Amino acid sequence: MRIKPYPPRPARENIVPMINVVFLLLIFFLITSTLAPRPDRPIIPPTVDNPTDAHERASDPNYVFLPSDGTLIYLGHQDDAAWASLSENAPSPIIIQADHALPAATLISIIARLEQLGLGPVQMVIDPTGDPKS
Repeated sequence: MRIKPYPPRPARENIVPMINVVFLLLIFFLITSTLAPRPDRPIIPPTVDNPTDAHERASDPNYVFLPSDGTLIYLGHQDDAAWASLSENAPSPIIIQADHALPAATLISIIARLEQLGLGPVQMVIDPTGDPKS
């Protein structure tokens, strides 16, 4: 009696190199990408003498930008569109990065409007070095 041998099994594909390439691409795109939109105008933060008062959280996407002209910028939107987007998303906390030349009255009115919308708490990014030129 003759017994037929089983056909040989095909060799399994090694997917480790492909996984390595995928992880390298993932790391590359994470390092080179922008995770939070930033304003198109330069913003110089106000200064403070005590560095322990600084509440700088650069990795937090809840930033609201206020250039010196008082325009509200949030997630790439400006003015009314920014207010609408801010109301829809309702981030907590709201981190304000204002230009040092922004009038205090404008900043107070924006914080009051945030309070009227029921948004908050509000934090502000400041430069703890005390040198507005840096």
